[in-house]
Amino acid sequence: MSRAKESALTDAQIASIKIDKLIFHVIQADQEEGDKVTKLSEVVLDQEQTQFFIERIQSVSKGIQYNFNPDTLSTKEACATLLNPDKDFNSESVKLTSSFAQQHRGHMANGVFVVSTVTIKVAEKEELQLLFLAKFDYRKVYEITVKAREDGSGDEVIMKKIAANLVEDKSAIQKSALVDISETFSWDILADERRLKANGEVTDYFKAFLGAILREVASVLTKRAVTLVNKIARELDENNLPEGAVRGDYRARAVAYMETSDEYDSDDFLNSVVKDDDPKRREETREIFKKELELAGLTNQKFVPKPKSLPKSQRKQVWRTAEGLEIEIPGETADFGLNVEHLPGNQGVLIQIQTQRYEVKK
Repeated sequence: MSRAKESALTDAQIASIKIDKLIFHVIQADQEEGDKVTKLSEVVLDQEQTQFFIERIQSVSKGIQYNFNPDTLSTKEACATLLNPDKDFNSESVKLTSSFAQQHRGHMANGVFVVSTVTIKVAEKEELQLLFLAKFDYRKVYEITVKAREDGSGDEVIMKKIAANLVEDKSAIQKSALVDISETFSWDILADERRLKANGEVTDYFKAFLGAILREVASVLTKRAVTLVNKIARELDENNLPEGAVRGDYRARAVAYMETSDEYDSDDFLNSVVKDDDPKRREETREIFKKELELAGLTNQKFVPKPKSLPKSQRKQVWRTAEGLEIEIPGETADFGLNVEHLPGNQGVLIQIQTQRYEVKK
């Protein structure tokens, strides 16, 4: 029996990332003639360098989910070749780098293109190889020599260009992708870019190079996250609720997050949704929400929230008392001066509304 596809990488899988091979080649986009790619050899990383690249891979592990577009050319075949131990990794990485450089139309900044095979632990005794691709900034490095002038008139400074170096800074990464050709996951590609398009996707050029199509649109993910929060809140045990808590407030906070955030981050989302003055209970409740979000593929991925996609029914709470009184709350109860107190015994519920004034509409 085949295992169901996983929707997103878990925290444990991301933490298990190991680098197998890594190589980079210099792309000199401003070079007018000849090959724009300067070929380099496979890199032997020290401990600090290894950690730097692992952190970059972990970052894109929470990127935007794409699948290979069956109607266009993709990098899938090239990635499969790079992961094939019978093929020459160095020469195949040069081909992919050249393809990246050649397909770009218009202005492209100089940079270093990184190709790396990585291993993650997907189950207790099962590992999987993925391919990490990234373009980094690079800078020219000069050797500076100071020597005395022969005529004794002072020192002479001589600068000599000695290398073009990858910038070892997380802000230097221009584009990155983590590719799975095994169909273990619901996605084939996790991608990210320093400057995303206004709609939250990577640029058309990078998407075309990867041969990628967005797995799920942001509006669907926005609605799914808010709907799931509402479902979890309604099923929460009373022991996980703060005194006087209103279950509908969890959904209201989820909606508010989508309305005010430029980018969905599951940790930020959870911190916004789960509010409790009791640290122990807050952490327990947060773990309940996180587990359900993880099962739904809503952790460790990125998208631009689309609050306008939320139906009006999700943007407000509607209460109806046993006496037939209906209260409509367009958000979190505390923001509208409402306080709910469950009275001891079977005396019911006390709902208080504090306001500066009110008017009779009918």
